[in-house]
Parts: sequence; structure tokens; C-alpha cells
Amino acid sequence: MRRYVHPIVPAAPRQGGACPALQDVLCALAGQNQVLCAMKSELDEILALLQSQAENGAS
Repeated sequence: MRRYVHPIVPAAPRQGGACPALQDVLCALAGQNQVLCAMKSELDEILALLQSQAENGAS
């Protein structure tokens, strides 16, 4: 009885040290990170404005 042996499939060529699918995921995450950082910056500005308004209203 013969055993089944799975053929070895050559790996995808590496670009920049990562496989293409992983590279796509990393690029997508980097894009999301930029969006989140921009949103955080805007939220920090809004928070500072609200805090200054609260301090002025409490005075």
C-alpha cells in the first residue's frame, strides 16, 4: 500500500522580506494606523477645547 506524499509547493517569491499576502496586510494596517493617529489628533484638539470651555464656565 502506497502512502500519499503531498508535493512540495515552492514558496511565493519574497519582497522586502515578507510574502506578498503578508505585505498587503502590513500595508493595510499601516494605513489604518495613519487614519487612527489622525483621528486621535483631532480628538485631542476637541478635548482640549472642551476642557478650556469647562474651565472658563466654572470660573
